[in-house]
Amino acid sequence: MYSLFIKEVNAFFSNLSAYLITSIFLISLGLIVWVFPGTSVLDYGYADLDPLFSYTPFVLFSCCQPSP
Repeated sequence: MYSLFIKEVNAFFSNLSAYLITSIFLISLGLIVWVFPGTSVLDYGYADLDPLFSYTPFVLFSCCQPSP
């Protein structure tokens, strides 16, 4: 099972689009959670990562939509 996992990860990251999708996902999630004023974690005044976990599925699905 582990060898199959390693094979799939290597196949995914042997392509440039994998790095592009991963970087777009991380940059957009970082901007939403840390920078934009309405959703920034820093505006709450205490450490809370609920916005990170609540916005992650939306960002992931918007970044990784298959083309028609």
